[in-house]
Amino acid sequence: MSESELAQLFTTDEYKSDYFRFQVSGFDVLVKNELLAEALNAFARKGNATLSFCPTSLDMSDAEIAELLNVVRTTVFRHRKSALAKIKQYLEEKQMMNTVRKSENLLPFPVISAAANGDTTAMCAILKHYEGYIAKLCTRTLKDDAGNTYSYVDEEMRNRLQVRLITRTLAFHVG
Repeated sequence: MSESELAQLFTTDEYKSDYFRFQVSGFDVLVKNELLAEALNAFARKGNATLSFCPTSLDMSDAEIAELLNVVRTTVFRHRKSALAKIKQYLEEKQMMNTVRKSENLLPFPVISAAANGDTTAMCAILKHYEGYIAKLCTRTLKDDAGNTYSYVDEEMRNRLQVRLITRTLAFHVG
């Protein structure tokens, strides 16, 4: 079967909940990529106005954006280029933070150091790294009246261990 024939045999449902929604200059911009949405969210939380010049997903030219924002085209170009560079840098840093030396199963020191200095992305990397271990520590076994055995993760215990890990990481100091 050709790809076009195969494509006719299925559909993909898309829901609003599959997207992250951003307001850019009065327009709704939907982003499906979770990592990109996280980067945009990080800049939005910092009040980074540069991202308002980055509505490339709106299929608008620099001239159209300039007219909409009442600025010159070169300003839009410069701000868009700057915003895309910042997003790229954020994504590269995020990728570095998610890189764990698999052979030794250790977190890289820069991740620990960044987390100790309050970097939320690095802290998330640490929590992700220990996620399985914490779940194992919090797994409880129950038996019902019929003798069936059930395992579950004690969420209260998991939350307490995660808070303790965060607290200890923030208290970490080198030398």
